[in-house]
Amino acid sequence: MIAMGCTVIGHDLVPDVDWSAKHNVRLVDFSDLLLESEILCIHVSTLDNSTVLIGEKELASMRPGSMLVNMARGGIVDEDALVAALKDETLKGAALDVYSYEPYTGPLTEIETVILTPHLGSYAKDSKLAMEIESVENLLESLDKHKLARV
Repeated sequence: MIAMGCTVIGHDLVPDVDWSAKHNVRLVDFSDLLLESEILCIHVSTLDNSTVLIGEKELASMRPGSMLVNMARGGIVDEDALVAALKDETLKGAALDVYSYEPYTGPLTEIETVILTPHLGSYAKDSKLAMEIESVENLLESLDKHKLARV
């Protein structure tokens, strides 16, 4: 995976080494991911809404002039720490589609180097199709599990 000529690195708690090698994604530990990324894109899920993955410490350790993109879950990025990092120009910019509280009306709306979208990630055609297919698969699995007849 070489997007627009970029070197792609990634981190995962349970990495798929074969997939990463096939797509030319170099796996690194989390601290190296923060240090090396020019654009850090967060794509994680969480079961606990109080989990902050990117806080003041992580933002401070990011590469100077880098950018942060969060399309994963609200609350994963400490928004107050992000505001501070953008105002002191530790980060060059940010793009967010998810927030701790929605609709978002906080101080990020006043920073010119921030792109805010209203939680639209799941509206992409491919995403909608994938969700519809997964819903049907879950339904069929449940019918089979409970030995219910399919129509």
